[in-house]
Amino acid sequence: MKTNVFYLGDCLDVMKYDIPAESIDLIYLDPPFFGTGVQKGEVDWSPGKMQISYDDSKKFWSRQEIRDNAPLWLKGIAMKKPDSHWKPLAKYLYYMMERLEACKRVLKPTGSIYLHCDWHASHYLKIVMDEVFGYNNFQREIIWDLGNPSGYKTLAKNWIRGHDTILFYTRGRKFKFNKEYEPYSDEYKDFLKKQGIDLSKKKGIAVTDVWKGINSMQCQGVSTKEGVGYPTQKPEKLLERIIKASSNEGDIVLDPFCGCGTTIVVAHKLNRRWIGIDINEASIEVIKMRMDKMGLTQGKLDFKVEKPAFLMSQKELMKMTGKQFERWVNKMCDAKEPSYDRGVDGIMEDGTPIQTKTNKVGYDVVGRLLIDAESHSEVPKPVKKIRVVSREGFDESAWEKKSWIELNKGVKVELLTPKDLLGRD
Repeated sequence: MKTNVFYLGDCLDVMKYDIPAESIDLIYLDPPFFGTGVQKGEVDWSPGKMQISYDDSKKFWSRQEIRDNAPLWLKGIAMKKPDSHWKPLAKYLYYMMERLEACKRVLKPTGSIYLHCDWHASHYLKIVMDEVFGYNNFQREIIWDLGNPSGYKTLAKNWIRGHDTILFYTRGRKFKFNKEYEPYSDEYKDFLKKQGIDLSKKKGIAVTDVWKGINSMQCQGVSTKEGVGYPTQKPEKLLERIIKASSNEGDIVLDPFCGCGTTIVVAHKLNRRWIGIDINEASIEVIKMRMDKMGLTQGKLDFKVEKPAFLMSQKELMKMTGKQFERWVNKMCDAKEPSYDRGVDGIMEDGTPIQTKTNKVGYDVVGRLLIDAESHSEVPKPVKKIRVVSREGFDESAWEKKSWIELNKGVKVELLTPKDLLGRD
């Protein structure tokens, strides 16, 4: 597995296709917040408009997969008044649930995950985390004191918001944890010394789940050395505490919403391997600038930018194994892998069965897919359309078989190559 690498793409795709299962020691994620614009339905969640990949809001809840797979409590939220904030909330939570499930897949059995929550939705995200990781694997709700607020935040008409919530979960009951201690104050040491108590061999006061003394970037001000002008930047000290506590040197740290790269910068400083993901191209330049500023790119760091597997070039597609190509095709066709194969590699939302091949396809493969589809219990009947995707293309007999099936069986046959799926000439 590649480490010390930044992937430009949707973290859901990268975690599904590029990162092996149970390979990550620690995940920290600070996803897009469910802010006011989202609540009012003003945000266009489509990949071309947002820094995150998300289904068009009008089509989102019509997807059969979501209606089938969403837990009952989430369906209940979605079915509330459509003109209220409930439906955008349901979409946001399902978006998060998909990606948290992918996080669970790549996390080691001894791994830990820290979810930095939006205060609008933290209580709902706790339910999602319980759903994905299990109630018994919830470890702590961490309260991060942001420091002294200033500017527009002080204009609130009620209590001034002064903290963020970070949910700490583990994959299982056995996990790594290096307890952190803060030094005793001089006053406390002097007081106990008078009582005849020597603290010189004590580690200090164990850090609680209320974190003070780590000011947010907004409270630190724009002139701070760390500042890069990124709107959601987190202080290095915050990530240092998390990474030191829940990983050891040489471990792999993943940030699925990498942003300006604080997680991977701190991970590298602490001798951890790392993987960063973000869909925003601006992140690349910010991270490179940041690492160069600290001297991390001067022969000390093999910093690579990768594309997710489903965005491969034709040359890269040719290097894929049969299984990798099958997964890529299913992603491009928005198809699900059936619970068993028997000639059907994927099933699209409309029920169309897919067969994938890395070699050139003839009449036998095309004819066989129709037979296999008609006998496959997970393919809807009657079969109205079949799709074959070949990396090497099709010979003349395949096109003849397509015409014969369409004329004599009334079943539409699609013969496609990767170029067809990518919309390339």
